[in-house]
Amino acid sequence: MTRDADWKVAIIGAGIAGASAGQALKRQGASVTVLDKGRGPGGRCATRRQNALRFDHGAQYFTARDSRFRDQVAAWVKAGAADRWRPRIGVLHDGVYSPSQRNDLWVGTPGMNDLAHNLLEGLDVRLNTQVQAVDHRSGKWTLTQVSGEDHIGFDQLLVTVPAPQVQPLLHQLYPEASETAKSASMLPCWSLMLAFKNPVDLPFDASKVEGVGPISWLARNSSKPARTGNELDCWVVQADHDWSRKNIELTCLEATEKLLGDFARICKQCSALISTPVHAAAHRWRYALATPQATRQCMIDGAIGLAVAGDWLAGGRIENAWLSGLAAAQALASARLEKVNASAGV
Repeated sequence: MTRDADWKVAIIGAGIAGASAGQALKRQGASVTVLDKGRGPGGRCATRRQNALRFDHGAQYFTARDSRFRDQVAAWVKAGAADRWRPRIGVLHDGVYSPSQRNDLWVGTPGMNDLAHNLLEGLDVRLNTQVQAVDHRSGKWTLTQVSGEDHIGFDQLLVTVPAPQVQPLLHQLYPEASETAKSASMLPCWSLMLAFKNPVDLPFDASKVEGVGPISWLARNSSKPARTGNELDCWVVQADHDWSRKNIELTCLEATEKLLGDFARICKQCSALISTPVHAAAHRWRYALATPQATRQCMIDGAIGLAVAGDWLAGGRIENAWLSGLAAAQALASARLEKVNASAGV
């Protein structure tokens, strides 16, 4: 579709919801600008690079149920941005491992953040851009960075940041969305990235962990397709949300020591030898998992061209985030059409 130079949309947040919306709006002819405070897109679909190593230290995988999202997965696979993951997977309960059969797991390739990279192709993406205020005057939106720089002249605005960041940003312009965000629950998570020269001989590539200790998930990152650094055995270890909440203010070094100690305990339970890692680093996710707070996939005030989307509205899965962004794009396009028709007297 031909780009509509008079239809300019700003999206705050380059995670899956924002990227999905941006792609859909571009298809409908909008000129889209995506702003994100991070160094790279993807939000919690994140991949950390350390020299030749890659770690998916946020979202671990995704599934596809909705037919529209299955079509998107097929497009990702065709573009080389996703592939099926076939790990040995199961549940580890108090040191006893029970395998399970899963054939519905997908990952981004060569990293989880490549899902967002693919969706954002062709859009004006501005990273390292933290928006601290938004304003709507004379039918146009202005976004102000922490640095004081303004981004001006947008007809519509979509906000896809985590709920705790929505509330202060929109409390005056969209009180309903602000209050909904205020009541949302987003749980934290500590993630630990480990690399070993010698393989850790655990009986699985991915496992939920139940029982004593802070760890709730283990994954051999190097078992995923198209990962680099496979000459080393790379693992992602994630703590449960309750432990992460209680220990959210640990330093990264302190969290690394505690989670590495528990990983060593689990390996001992499973009679797996563990050597000193050649790389160990923790990452704190303050807003890791969303608990949905509404039955709708997005919220919109069509009169001022303002929408809100994200997995905290639609459900804490990659598919839900993508569907939320798609719904927001459709709502903004409908609001735009209504405004154009009203101006033309249709």
